[in-house]
Order: sequence, then C-alpha cells, then structure tokens
Amino acid sequence: MRSSWRELPYGDQGLAITKQTYGLVGGFQPIPLMEDLDLVQRLKKLGSVVIAPAAITVSGRRWQRLGVWRSCWRNAKLRAAWRRGVSAEILQKQY
Repeated sequence: MRSSWRELPYGDQGLAITKQTYGLVGGFQPIPLMEDLDLVQRLKKLGSVVIAPAAITVSGRRWQRLGVWRSCWRNAKLRAAWRRGVSAEILQKQY
C-alpha cells in the first residue's frame, strides 16, 4: 500500500528502470543504507513511479525474524530519521 500510495518502493520490491533513466538520475549512490529510497526519490523528480501488477520473489528472512509490525515500525523510524538528515552511516548501525 505504501508503495502504491506514496510511490516509494524499496529496492527489494524490484525496481525496473531503463539504463538511460538510471544514468540520467545518477544511479545508486555509494551509501551504506537508504540507497534505494534515495534513488526512488530522484526518479520521482522525472515523473510518477508506477507499480507493476506482477510479483517478484525476495528473501523474507529479516521480516520473519523481526515480525511484520516490528519491521514496519523500524523501517518507518529509519525513513523518518533519513528525512531529518541523519547520515546513512549512522542509520546503517541502527539497522
């Protein structure tokens, strides 16, 4: 729901963009965390992010280990800290 509503998918949700667009926005930045959110925020400046009606398979180990609600809460706190300007290096230690 978050991905569709706010157009903010994470990298593990499968970002599909052209090589040209990837280059245009500068690709992934060399930061240890939030690199996918950073990329999507730059992509949104070019236009809407569209959620494809297809599924991909990714590992759910971390979500299974922490639980869905705890994982969602932790990720929300990390995103809020990122928006407040906390460095990716500090956030990586909290992750």
